[in-house]
Amino acid sequence: PPLATKESIWSGWQSEAVYERNQLDLAAYGDFLQELAKESNVCLIDFSHAFPLEDVWYYDGLHPNEKGYERFADMAEAAWRIKEREKGKDRMNDREERKRELMKQRVFTWEEAEAQIAAWKARGEIVVFTNGCFDMLHRGHITYLAQAASLGDHLIVGLNSDASVKRLKGESRPVNGENDRALMLSALRSVDGVVIFGEDTPTELLSHLKPDILVKGGDYKVEEVAGREYAGRVEILSFVDGYSTTKLIERIRT
Repeated sequence: PPLATKESIWSGWQSEAVYERNQLDLAAYGDFLQELAKESNVCLIDFSHAFPLEDVWYYDGLHPNEKGYERFADMAEAAWRIKEREKGKDRMNDREERKRELMKQRVFTWEEAEAQIAAWKARGEIVVFTNGCFDMLHRGHITYLAQAASLGDHLIVGLNSDASVKRLKGESRPVNGENDRALMLSALRSVDGVVIFGEDTPTELLSHLKPDILVKGGDYKVEEVAGREYAGRVEILSFVDGYSTTKLIERIRT
């Protein structure tokens, strides 16, 4: 019977632009062809050497039988593309699920944060902590958090709850709820975890987390920083001039 070698099959399929980017995994495609041929009632011998395609696809390495070759090729191409498309959808779904899971995992309960920080510190990694309302994220926040993260290996953000923000900022705040604010913070590359706390200061939370470095922004003096006794040291960072949530809200209202 007419035979087609591995090389001639590969050459033929390339010339027909079945896989136009020439990135076909020949081994995987060989397995696929065998399965497809079985479904098409084509008897194949060991693909690692050669196989007969009878009148479904005749290919002698030089001159394909156009009618049979094209019929099998069209069927194989369509089936392969469907298979690859479904694999792509599966990969995309897996990727999206992984993203959602990652973001969910980075919003911690107090207990989860305490355990995670203990694990990091056991590996000799430096944990940085800062806190705030972060009601409407802006460039000042992003810059500040990136600077804080650069001081160590992991940055944990203590996030004021809605009730806490309302007490500190007034009845009209927060603009965004605590779950939304936590999700946005957790999506930042500089942030390794977010923990919501309901008190006006993070002192109680810090008594559980005990970070290596406690970071505050603004004109604080070290002795004024709440919870400093539970951190290895305190760092004061300057805010970015011209950026604040209050000013942003005023601009939106006007």
